[in-house]
Amino acid sequence: MIKELDNIVLTVDLPQFGLASGDIGTVVMVHTESKGYEVEFITLDGETIAVTSLGACRT
Repeated sequence: MIKELDNIVLTVDLPQFGLASGDIGTVVMVHTESKGYEVEFITLDGETIAVTSLGACRT
């Protein structure tokens, strides 16, 4: 189960946000019933690249 402050690895490219598969982000909010997440992606310098909503991946 993914929870707030967990690190996640992006599995798809999101070029509209400057993000690529393999980028690492931090979950800052879990939506109701873990149906989605707000994830922050930052540079190594600590600058925010994007904060975006991502749907839960179902396997």
